[in-house]
Amino acid sequence: MAAMYSYPNRIPLPHDEIQRIKLQMQSIEFDAILAVYDYQNIFIETKSILENSLAKYM
Repeated sequence: MAAMYSYPNRIPLPHDEIQRIKLQMQSIEFDAILAVYDYQNIFIETKSILENSLAKYM
């Protein structure tokens, strides 16, 4: 996962926006992350994978 404002231009989101996303996603229950391609979909430990990914950008 990449926290990008613009994937084609590879412009990362600002730190404050990553923090806002992290706080909002903590209150949402989910068990899958779906991507553009099937092989990128995540169905196991999705919340911890997302939290770890966001932590890399902080």
